[in-house]
Amino acid sequence: MNECILLVFSKFTGYNGNNGKVRDKKDAQESAAMLGGWKYHHNGGTLSISAGKVPVERIYMRLNLLRAGIDNAKELHAMQVEAFKELLEKYQDFDTSPANEGVEKVEARLKQDFTFYYFICIGQQKVGAVRIIDKKETGKNKRISPIFILPEFQGRGIAQEAIRLCEEMHGSENWELDTILQEQRNCHLYEKMGYRQTGRMEVVNERLTLTFYEKKRNS
Repeated sequence: MNECILLVFSKFTGYNGNNGKVRDKKDAQESAAMLGGWKYHHNGGTLSISAGKVPVERIYMRLNLLRAGIDNAKELHAMQVEAFKELLEKYQDFDTSPANEGVEKVEARLKQDFTFYYFICIGQQKVGAVRIIDKKETGKNKRISPIFILPEFQGRGIAQEAIRLCEEMHGSENWELDTILQEQRNCHLYEKMGYRQTGRMEVVNERLTLTFYEKKRNS
């Protein structure tokens, strides 16, 4: 793989590469996980990324957020159900799971002037979505509720990059969200991004507890 392609990949992952080189083994492993099928190599003290048999066109995929409107309600709802159905089956949280909501709830949120729904896209492909509640009030928290990635794209670092883009668009300070305490991979993601548990917990049932996070100034 040539230096140009490595550089493009480095920019996509968010790492500050030098012609595609990454800082250390951990960075290389996390970068390689981003798009599935990528490999990292250690050659004479230099770490780099290669695509193996991944089609070259996938190298140039860039993550972006596309604002959704009321006409997208059914599409957003279908994606939400698909993304959360495995968790619903696992935790049986029928009263609170996004997978068990009706499309009318998505429609109602889209009509709120403080709700910003975005499709999470790789190139032209929609791979998930995120809703931001932002009342544009100084010092007030913005809220992520929900964020989801379609199952076939999960585990590739896409949610992390999407949150980073949301923070760029809506401001990096004063955020809140909640997640499932038992899903430690999600908790680790938010903590890695500077979110801290508030101490508030909400027991949904014997299988599932929600834990609440905030990200304040200089977190």
